[in-house]
Amino acid sequence: MLKKPEIYRLVNDYIGVSGGYLGDFSYRTHQEFYPYYCDVDIDVSQYEPGTTREKFIRILEEADPPAQARIIRGVLRKYPISHFPPEQQEQKQVLFGEFQEIAARLEKAAGSPSDRVVSATLIRFDAEYVSEVWAHALQRRTDNPEAAITSARSLLESVCKHILDDLAVTYEESLDLPKLYRMAAEQLNLAPSQHTEQVFKQILGGCQSVVEGLGSLRNKLSDAHGKGRKAVRPSARHAELAVNLAGAMAMFLIRTWEDRKSLRF
Repeated sequence: MLKKPEIYRLVNDYIGVSGGYLGDFSYRTHQEFYPYYCDVDIDVSQYEPGTTREKFIRILEEADPPAQARIIRGVLRKYPISHFPPEQQEQKQVLFGEFQEIAARLEKAAGSPSDRVVSATLIRFDAEYVSEVWAHALQRRTDNPEAAITSARSLLESVCKHILDDLAVTYEESLDLPKLYRMAAEQLNLAPSQHTEQVFKQILGGCQSVVEGLGSLRNKLSDAHGKGRKAVRPSARHAELAVNLAGAMAMFLIRTWEDRKSLRF
């Protein structure tokens, strides 16, 4: 559960309070905030009376850990670092990282053991959008498997693109996941053809197959395309498999990239 100091730090130090009201929330936008940014169904009118700040605090205090994590992720999406004035952005960046870690802690209570490790790696990668996609994937595994599979694919695509950008390697925006992965893998010396030891060729070939499988799973079972009458709908276990595989592969790519950078500098 969230601790009271963490709630007040989120409210006062990150979002900000003006005249007793929370950020730029109106009563209407506060109600819309939970389904739109957090994928949580909350009826704010049940928390009458009170200001938006008072209601927000009560809602967070009464929510269970997974819902608390979703609300924190929603706050970070509604108020990204770029939302704040330049003179505040350095402080907000520190808080952004802290609350990503807090959300990961809360998600661990209901998530897979690897969730927190992947979340910490993505935070260290310092790519706000990548962390957001991972949060979407975690949130949707159970209640929206199709969207979770789409987010899993988007996570890997984004990590590959960020690494290629850092290396100043050009690529076409329209490239699909398997091709993006092959480009990133070659830059990181992770392509099976770059190794002679059979065990490494086998493991790295397996990684490549996992990525290709995720791309195919996304095309067949995600919400990225229209469906016919006989379309197969994914279950929560399909989504959990896709998200866990994507998280593991994203972490492997990022840690390999971090090792490479440490050797260069």
